[in-house]
Amino acid sequence: MSNKRFCRRLLSVVAVLLLAAAGDEARGRDKVRWQLGFNAIAGMPRGEFRDAIPDTRWGGSGFLTYRFRDTPFRFGGEMGLHGNGHVDVTLVGTRELAGETEEGLLTSGIYFARFLTRVQPVYGRWSPYVEGVFGLQGFDTSVVLKDCVGWCEISKFSSDTAVSLGGGGGIDFRLTGDDEGESGFSFEIGARYLFGGEAEFYLPSDLPALVRNVTPVPQRSRTAMVTISFGVVFDF
Repeated sequence: MSNKRFCRRLLSVVAVLLLAAAGDEARGRDKVRWQLGFNAIAGMPRGEFRDAIPDTRWGGSGFLTYRFRDTPFRFGGEMGLHGNGHVDVTLVGTRELAGETEEGLLTSGIYFARFLTRVQPVYGRWSPYVEGVFGLQGFDTSVVLKDCVGWCEISKFSSDTAVSLGGGGGIDFRLTGDDEGESGFSFEIGARYLFGGEAEFYLPSDLPALVRNVTPVPQRSRTAMVTISFGVVFDF
């Protein structure tokens, strides 16, 4: 499916959910205000980012929002990460003696922190929502030595950042509490399309052997991603 077709379908779903949320605006007044959620995330790179990282990246996130007055609008923030894998590496030339090697582990991850806005009714067993996010994501790559004592990190190849923004929607299904918007918790599932700025990053599979104190050439691309999330949300 092309990016344009995917975006059109996502916008159609968002429009339907927005209408559902707006229709319930007057219900559930003076009920729960805060919302705390924890999600598992499957991140699927898109466009040129997919050419560099074709596999799904799993991760997790947490968010906190506050409902504005007697409206379906929520504002807050989220933080989380996508694991980008790790691989055993051989470090060449790590001692004074030429050719001596050490075993290491190259780790890589994608971290993010974003502002979050949601439109979601506070009434009903089923509660659809639409949302928008804006923030930053960081790409961190480092090498640690195996079987060492103390701090084992010997090289941090990258700590680049890029803008991350996008939107999506989903639905909450209330598991406890009544249908009047009282405190309780729900199961949540959602999807987003995230546009990402350019960033430098390294792929563990491209680095089977490294020369210590020599920085390899990074890859660089825009970092668009589609995410599917599922988890639990606490309303209080």
